[in-house]
Amino acid sequence: MADSSWHLTPSGSTVALTTLHVDRHPHRQMNRHWFQITTSASSSTLYVGFDSSPTLGTALSQQLGMSFSEIAPQLAQLAVLRQVDQQLPTDRDGVPFVELGFDDAIAAWNPPKSPDRDVRRFLARRVYDFYSRGLLNDPIVIPHLDLRLLGITFTDLLRNAQLLAAEGYWHIASSGSAGLSLIPQARLVREVERYGAPKEDAVASRDYIAAVRAYSQLSEHLSTIQLEYDRYSVAATDTELSSVFKAIAPVVEAVSKGLVAAHGSKQSHSTLGPVIADLRARQIGAVSLWSQLDHIVKFGRDLAQHGAALPGSVLRIACETCFELLPQLGSLFPLSGTAVA
Repeated sequence: MADSSWHLTPSGSTVALTTLHVDRHPHRQMNRHWFQITTSASSSTLYVGFDSSPTLGTALSQQLGMSFSEIAPQLAQLAVLRQVDQQLPTDRDGVPFVELGFDDAIAAWNPPKSPDRDVRRFLARRVYDFYSRGLLNDPIVIPHLDLRLLGITFTDLLRNAQLLAAEGYWHIASSGSAGLSLIPQARLVREVERYGAPKEDAVASRDYIAAVRAYSQLSEHLSTIQLEYDRYSVAATDTELSSVFKAIAPVVEAVSKGLVAAHGSKQSHSTLGPVIADLRARQIGAVSLWSQLDHIVKFGRDLAQHGAALPGSVLRIACETCFELLPQLGSLFPLSGTAVA
């Protein structure tokens, strides 16, 4: 059985969460849940902080209908998986942390429901990641934490798993109170490595350049997008995929900067990170879009620091995410083409 400590973030990053301990913050009224975070490129320590006053726990228990003390460990894991792709703040000792107030905790526990296509892409990448740490015929159990992460029910999970099973991506070994158990098939492995997702749900499944041409705001980048998409479509090595990512990620950044400017931002952002913060503040897009952009930022850092250590499937998913983002960003420009105050 694959190592169940490994998780997939909604944007496509794989991380291993190791729970360390819980303590009290030495300078604040806060309980800290500590984790060791391991990726294919690096390892670090961070904590999730909850207000330790009775007020937060009581309010959350009333809102969620269950004891806060019972769900706090799982809530801390969800918070890490949702925010690990972001540039986290650090405390006075330089330690990254995630602080959850009432609204943040509710949002982490009850996120917006993921669309079926996103669920299928997540499932395929999740099962592939398990496979990459085990054998092809190993049964893979999808943990209940993933339901919370995606904001879906078990029925939503099973429905999408059944569709992919009917298309030959896996066999469903069991489904019931113990969870969903899947046995991957060769088609899953081939297509995640080739397309970064099930082919029918990947960028390659549609007339991608026609989708880009539909948005006039992307026209100045069209030649670069078409060139890199053509290279991506035939890329077979890590070197080729790395080259595509390094060329297309700046286009995603440029389009994102143009998007916030079109919505009235007067700020001059030097990198993509502050642009994402601006998009969030102006509520341009949604959580899934911001999460994918966060993934691009984090992956760019990982590639710069640990390029040779990154698996080809990780490179493929990062490129797929870049191409997936461009039409989404194009659709968010004001229809009139004028800035929004």
